[in-house]
Amino acid sequence: MLSSMSTKRSIKDAERVKRGADTGIQFKNIAPGHKIQQWRKLLSSPAYKTSLTKFLVEEWKGPKQRQKFKDKVLYVTCEQFCFKITQEQWNEAKELESSQEEADTRLLLHALHVAESGKYKAIVITAEDTNVLILCLGVNNNIHCPMYQCAEQRTE
Repeated sequence: MLSSMSTKRSIKDAERVKRGADTGIQFKNIAPGHKIQQWRKLLSSPAYKTSLTKFLVEEWKGPKQRQKFKDKVLYVTCEQFCFKITQEQWNEAKELESSQEEADTRLLLHALHVAESGKYKAIVITAEDTNVLILCLGVNNNIHCPMYQCAEQRTE
């Protein structure tokens, strides 16, 4: 799971102001069982997304939630850090730490990490954005296994 990182000053500031990212309902503390009514509005706030990601990471690192992973491995980013979480344990994945603000570019670091591990025959990136496709095409020569982008088919 990759999430964008909120920075104090960013090239994305004008876009965030335009969409009203820091207006409306704000939560400082998120707790288990918290009911969210307006997900779209809350997820437009970089501060809220960071709080939500921190909450999820802390929950997933706990032994009760880790038991649900069975044989799966989860890599999750939270700000500049990345954590590897398995059923047995969690630890920081220092090789995946990054100061990249956008998840679109951070996912390429993760794709390269997967390809270099040699454990997988192909990489599948699930993303709707065209810019992710363009970025993948740009780094494809550096990733030495097939890489695919999966996007949801929309019927409107």
